[in-house]
Amino acid sequence: MIDSHCHLDSFKNLEVLIGKWKKSKVLEAIITCGYSKESSMTCLGIAKKHEHFVFPVVGISPQIAMKMKDENFDIKIGNAVGIGEIGLDYHWAKTNEERNRQIKCFIHFLKIAEEIDLPVFIHSRKSVKEVLDILSNYNLKVIMHCFSGTFEEGKIAIERNYLISYPPVESKNRRKIAEHWGLENFVVESDAPYIGKEPTDVIKSVEILSKYSKEKIEKVDFLTSSNIKRILKIG
Repeated sequence: MIDSHCHLDSFKNLEVLIGKWKKSKVLEAIITCGYSKESSMTCLGIAKKHEHFVFPVVGISPQIAMKMKDENFDIKIGNAVGIGEIGLDYHWAKTNEERNRQIKCFIHFLKIAEEIDLPVFIHSRKSVKEVLDILSNYNLKVIMHCFSGTFEEGKIAIERNYLISYPPVESKNRRKIAEHWGLENFVVESDAPYIGKEPTDVIKSVEILSKYSKEKIEKVDFLTSSNIKRILKIG
């Protein structure tokens, strides 16, 4: 299985844990996502140390962006396989100033991703419509991290060939999307340590998606892994 979104920089005793995850043979690969300049640099370093098992994604999340008054969003791309997590979060952004700063940061990274042809990992808490509207202006490969939109918003994403990322928690709207669409547009994630405790919890995502899609676990694993490999050009 491939965990398409977690935050390895947030773990203690990481080297011990990576050794354990490798030995478990549950995980074929882990995508570790940055959310700030510092975490992105750490993700690049972790991936360099564990090539072919850990792959880095770099970016500044909207929660961090809205606090950056200098609006200097430049970041080292390095050997990143994607840009993220980036997007909008209107749960935390309460003022126009905070929302505008999130939008500026989001657009900054979308332009970079389009220029260097890297996929984007999208955070869209309570802002899916606005995020989809902005994304429509760019020609990008998109992974909708921990998708929380409506069935109709999910339909728009799938019609654009975006990937819907399924975390290890139940959701009425994600269930409807999985019941009505094939697995060609799904990947799975743990979002560890914030939703799942460890990247191996991605197995729960596979089990949930298997239940709702009525496909065997092996098929869900194969297709979701193939989808993320294809879009990130890994494996």
